[in-house]
Amino acid sequence: MTTYMYQGRPLRSILEGLPGILNRPTSFIDVLGVDEEFHRKTSAVYSCLLKLLRVSLKLFLGSRNSDQGGTDSSKLEKLVDRVATLKIRAKKLHTYASSVSYLKLKELQVLQERNLVVSSLSLRAQDELKQKLDETLQRVMALEGLKEILIDDRRRDLEQLQSKALEQPENDDADVKEIGQEVSTQMTQESSIDTAICEPSENAKDQGPTITQILELLEHDPSVMPRDCSKLLKIQPLRAGLKSSRLLYVVNNIRLRAWLEVDESSLLLINGSGDPYPISEVSYITARLVESFIMISRPARQIIAMAYFCGQHRHMGADIYASPTEMGMNLLCQLIDTGKESFTSEILLDALDGLEPSDMATICDSIDRLLALLGNSVVVFIVVEGLNFFSYPASRQAETKELLGRLISFQRRTESATIKLLLTCPTRVLFLEDIIMSFEIMTVPRSPPDLGVWKDSAFNKLFDEVSSDPDNSSDDNSEEPKESTK
Repeated sequence: MTTYMYQGRPLRSILEGLPGILNRPTSFIDVLGVDEEFHRKTSAVYSCLLKLLRVSLKLFLGSRNSDQGGTDSSKLEKLVDRVATLKIRAKKLHTYASSVSYLKLKELQVLQERNLVVSSLSLRAQDELKQKLDETLQRVMALEGLKEILIDDRRRDLEQLQSKALEQPENDDADVKEIGQEVSTQMTQESSIDTAICEPSENAKDQGPTITQILELLEHDPSVMPRDCSKLLKIQPLRAGLKSSRLLYVVNNIRLRAWLEVDESSLLLINGSGDPYPISEVSYITARLVESFIMISRPARQIIAMAYFCGQHRHMGADIYASPTEMGMNLLCQLIDTGKESFTSEILLDALDGLEPSDMATICDSIDRLLALLGNSVVVFIVVEGLNFFSYPASRQAETKELLGRLISFQRRTESATIKLLLTCPTRVLFLEDIIMSFEIMTVPRSPPDLGVWKDSAFNKLFDEVSSDPDNSSDDNSEEPKESTK
C-alpha cells in the first residue's frame, strides 16, 4: 500500500493529462474524415495510448502482484517514456491535421473568391443596365417637361434679381465683417503653430527612459551568458573525458525530445548521475541546446531564450555572479533584453516597481509580471545548468529554491506564453525533488548501453523524426527492463 501511495500521485497526474494530449489532434476528425494519412497517424496515436494504458495497469496492480516482472520504479520509468512518445505522436498528428485543414481552407477561399468575382461581374452588368435605363428615362422626362422647366427657371431668376437689388447695402456690411473675422482667425492659428514649434523641449522632458537605459540602470552585462556557454562549447567532448554512451543517451532520450517539441508549457529536470565537475556530458548538451535557442531567438519568431550556467560561477566571494540573486537579476535582464519588442518603457517601469536587486522575492515578482504580459504566441525557453553547485551553503540553496520554485509555479499555471523550463545537473538535485513530479525528472544512467561513438552531428538526433516507440514490445506479459544500478 505504501508503494502504491508513493507511485499513485504521478500516475494520477499522467492519467489526468491524457485528455488534454488527445483532444487537440482528434478535434479534426470531422474535417478530415476521409483523409487516409490522418487516420493512419490517428491509429498510431491510439496504439501508443493502448501501450501506455497497459503499462499503467501493470503499475497499478504491481503492489498486489509482486511476482510480475520488473519493479514499480522501472514500470513508472517506462510509463513516463510512453507519455513522452504519445505527446510527440499527438503533436505530429496535430501538425499534419492543421496543415491539411489550412490547405482545404485555402482551396475553399479560392472557390469563394471565384464565385464572388462571377457574382460581382453579374451585379456590375445589372448596375450598368439599370444606369442606362435611368439615363434614358431621365432624358425622356426632361424632354417632356422642358417647356415647364424653362418657364420656372426664368421666373426664379427674375425674383432673385429683384431681391438682390433691395438687400445690396446690408450684404456689403456683412462681407466686411466676415473678412475681418477670417483675418483674425488666421492670425490666431499662425500664433498657435509658432508656439508649438518654439516649445518642443517641454514635451521631450516628459519622455521616460528607454529600454537600453533601464538595462544600464540594472547594471546588466549581456556578455555573461554567451561567455559561459562558449566555454562549454569550446571543449572537445571525448578529449575532455566525456563518455560517448552518456552523451548519446541524453540526445536520444524521448523525454528531452518531447520537452523540446511538444507545443505546451513543460518542465524537465535532468540529473546526470555523474561526478560533480563543471564539465560534464549533461552540461555540454545543455550548452548546445542554449546555443540553438539563441540562434532562433528573434522577436519576429516570437521566441525568447534565457539561460544561466551555475557551474561557471561556483565560488562565492570570488565571483559576483555566484549568488542566486545575481542569477535572478541576470535572467530578468535577459528577459527584458530579448523580449524588448514585446515591452514598452512604461510597462517595464510598472513591472520593475518595488524591485530590490538584493531581495529575491522582488526579483521573482518582476519576472512574474513580465512573463504574464507575453502573448499566447510567444515561446520562452528558460535553462538553468549546474544546479548542484548552488546547493551549498544552505543560504544559497534556499534562495535558489525560491527562484526556481517561483519559475516552476508560473510555468504550471500560465495561460499566456508557452514556458519551456529546463533544469540540469551533473549529479543529482535533491533539494528540488519535493516540488518536481517524478515524471518531470530524467535520470541519466551512470553506465548506459553503448550506442556508438559520439560525433558532433549526433546532436541533430534531438530533432529527428520519432520512428518507433522506446520499447516495441506489445506483449502484456513481456518482462520490464531492469533499472540501471546507480
